[in-house]
Amino acid sequence: MTGIVERRKHARIVLKGTAILLAGEHAVRARLINLSEGGFLASTLVTPPRRLLGRGADIELRLDDRLSQWIRLEGKIVRIANERVALSLTATPALV
Repeated sequence: MTGIVERRKHARIVLKGTAILLAGEHAVRARLINLSEGGFLASTLVTPPRRLLGRGADIELRLDDRLSQWIRLEGKIVRIANERVALSLTATPALV
């Protein structure tokens, strides 16, 4: 019997939205794959440079809903893969 240990601290939800990631002189447009209280995974048209790994990023995020507005967040790039990027959120606004 093998046990799988879940390393995530927060539940993920699958939804659609757009994110603009600003890290240093780089701006990357991305599509959300999933989102949690602690961060998100997004797909990109091009793989971001590996040198951005571990760097802070300003994030502009908007869900795909006609009433949705752009939200500004702060995060850290924690994983870069082929046309994907994962970020942990370091600062989020109060949404209520």
